[in-house]
Amino acid sequence: MLPLLLSLAAPLAATAAPAPTTTPAPAAAACPAVPAPLPADLAAWRAAPTRAGSLRLGQPATMALTAMAEPEAGYGGNRPLIVPQTGTYRVLLSDAAWIDVLAAGVTLQSSGHTHGPACSGIRKIVSFQLPAGRYTVRLRKSPVAQVRILVAPE
Repeated sequence: MLPLLLSLAAPLAATAAPAPTTTPAPAAAACPAVPAPLPADLAAWRAAPTRAGSLRLGQPATMALTAMAEPEAGYGGNRPLIVPQTGTYRVLLSDAAWIDVLAAGVTLQSSGHTHGPACSGIRKIVSFQLPAGRYTVRLRKSPVAQVRILVAPE
């Protein structure tokens, strides 16, 4: 009886669909050991960072973030910023995070969003139109507890 079942099963196995195959996603291109030069307007990113107690225009800083309570999740923090003259200012970050600029506790609308050049270490750039004054830069929902940040005029 077993030989009969095996002989009947053989044609069925031959017509069965082949097992699906998966193709791995292409690997991301590796960044060179020596990074390419940045455009002049982003060159300050490569300067030695300070520890951010407050943010200084044109000076990169390392900003330690604290764990956020739910529902925000991730890490976040605030730092003061003084803008001496009206203009467009960019906030550059090394990692993903929500970037807000607040004036007197009110969140301002951003004027642009982009990413940094490939392999630059700049993950995100958000622009804001700001009159001269005092502001708070707020980072939220970062997956990491420390980021590099730079605020610079456009």
